[in-house]
Amino acid sequence: MPFVKRVGLWHLFSLLALAALIFIWVRPQGLDFLSRLDVEGNWLLAIGSLAALASLRSAPALLQFLVFLLFALSSTAAIALWTPFIADEFPDYATGFAWTVGSAWTGAALYHVFAGRDHSFVGGFMLTMIFTAGSWIIFTIVTDIIFSQAFAIFVVVAAMVFYWFYDLAMVLRRRKQGEVAAAVMDLYRDALNFVGFPIRVMRMPKGLKRIRY
Repeated sequence: MPFVKRVGLWHLFSLLALAALIFIWVRPQGLDFLSRLDVEGNWLLAIGSLAALASLRSAPALLQFLVFLLFALSSTAAIALWTPFIADEFPDYATGFAWTVGSAWTGAALYHVFAGRDHSFVGGFMLTMIFTAGSWIIFTIVTDIIFSQAFAIFVVVAAMVFYWFYDLAMVLRRRKQGEVAAAVMDLYRDALNFVGFPIRVMRMPKGLKRIRY
């Protein structure tokens, strides 16, 4: 399997593992345990561990994995603690966001599974969003969500998907064939760079040579 497909699929399925961890946390027993912790503290721990992971690009793999494990536990715990509040206060947004993100994940995973050797980041983004848009339209029809709310969710998810494909392309420019796990970690590390993403796009050198994977 080409390097680009392995990195993309590994990262997508690692996100699925994090989602499964959230579902474990939101069970009654999980929430009882998490209720002893502070949601703000978990968010701070998640951001801090992600920042630590970003500073450990050259550290031993075991240390990076332990820091990532701390990030995974703290971030999913924070989301799980937020879930009851969001579900009560913003039920349409919560359901719509989960549906749209799930559709985008499915579209990206299908593209990486079935894409041939002519893997295209632009093509992957476009096909993923076409699949997501179709699913999103069905969701707006069968539910009572307001169109403006659904559209706002779609725009946010589209920006996330665009950044994911863009960052996947950038990661593959600095990682070698055997560095799949490191490339997957880079995709998590670069989540902190989302704020500076527009600046990086404007400053990106023109005429970059195409890289074969």
